[in-house]
Amino acid sequence: MVSYAGINEISVSTGQSRSAYSALLKSFYGPKWDNWIHTEAKIADKIAKKKGMMGGQQKVNALSLSLPQSAGISSGEGYYLPEPSTGTHVNPRIVARDFYTRLRWTGQSQRSARAGNQAAWSKPRQSDVEDAREQSMLNFARKLYNGYYDVLGRVALRAGLVGDTRQLTLDGRDGRLYGSSDVEAFYHFGAHYMRAGQIVQAVATPAGVPTITGNSNANMIKIDSIDDSSLASPTITVSATIGSAGSTLAAIDTAIGGDGAFAAGDLVIPYASRQDTIASDDTKDTSFFTMNGVASVVLGTTHYSTLYGLSKSTYGKLSGINDHGSTTAREAQEDRLTYLVHRIRNEGSGGTPDIACLHDSVLRELIKENQQYRRFAPIQQGERGYSDMTHMMGSTSVKYMEDWLCPPGLIYALDTTQWGYFSESDLAPLDEPQQRFIPNYDQTEMVWHKSGNVECRKPHNNGILDELEFNLAGVPD
Repeated sequence: MVSYAGINEISVSTGQSRSAYSALLKSFYGPKWDNWIHTEAKIADKIAKKKGMMGGQQKVNALSLSLPQSAGISSGEGYYLPEPSTGTHVNPRIVARDFYTRLRWTGQSQRSARAGNQAAWSKPRQSDVEDAREQSMLNFARKLYNGYYDVLGRVALRAGLVGDTRQLTLDGRDGRLYGSSDVEAFYHFGAHYMRAGQIVQAVATPAGVPTITGNSNANMIKIDSIDDSSLASPTITVSATIGSAGSTLAAIDTAIGGDGAFAAGDLVIPYASRQDTIASDDTKDTSFFTMNGVASVVLGTTHYSTLYGLSKSTYGKLSGINDHGSTTAREAQEDRLTYLVHRIRNEGSGGTPDIACLHDSVLRELIKENQQYRRFAPIQQGERGYSDMTHMMGSTSVKYMEDWLCPPGLIYALDTTQWGYFSESDLAPLDEPQQRFIPNYDQTEMVWHKSGNVECRKPHNNGILDELEFNLAGVPD
């Protein structure tokens, strides 16, 4: 990053070069990084394109409950004209959510990087910042799929303590279903969304809204390692992190009712991603600190009961159209997607999805089930066939978007014209100046921050086709 900016200790003094470096971070590199997050992730490029700025809260006028009923009325001669009326609307609102990036370097690492005339502090930071760009994009995409609950996976088995570590066996991705009889089966993500070094917490076997107690840095738990060699039963090893009280896993267990370090049936969530006490009214979504996403908009009241501070039960058009089986996987036939799109048009407000998001494994299943329709030359021409797969339904077409970050076993049908991201502040260093010295340590730190949220103006123009057959480990039979 710094070498790209052309900073060189030979050409200018240290103070001048560091000032130029800080200025470039804020005015040039920060906006580039911010834009990259919104364009490089496939799902972000479709539903999180920037549409404007917002304050801490914004009314979005997203939902029309009825159209003007004085329009298109027939009447006989000599009768009154139709009584004028207006459409009815509700005023949903979106609340800005924060997105932090924190990086720290020791003085030793910076001094050891001195080479010729290069700035001593440039090399160790360049690789770290580029890696941080990549991870921030992955985290952003995960949030956009998983919605404001931001669940990472579900625990199937908890082993005993070994020193200050514990191994957790997770429910595998190969068993992920919509979960009409087991709501939490939707979150059988294996270790797909987990990374070594993540700070996490447990949600104790929730029924609907995943709530938590014990938001404290003394109760943080870190993922030390991940073994994803078995898709059916991946494992992670967790330990206590260094909180203000220097807790151990055993101490965290005791502090949070014996369940602080996870138990079978618990959900794994990012640390501090929600309040201790979740609101009891329709403003539940304000109790979560992750931005809105596909799941929170498309899924029905069984999973997400509120959106934009409104009850999905009261306002049915706040949910997408759901098509799922009875916890039994079904063939990924394109006729099912056709039916979902038709339902969205008929039961929504006439809108039509333009993309169908699906995991790699579901795409393989889709090709196997429907390959006979793509073998003929007229279909292979232009943007048809395997290179750029599009599902044709008479006068309607929906393009497939294969994305490995999408949960397996489902297809999200999305009307991307109704989605957008409103920014409260774009990505930039949080401090001024941009670097902070760590008291009593030979270390410096940078904290980057952005805030905003995603909104969908017509949730009912979107839908989910779930409980589809898939094979994560090979080619479908």
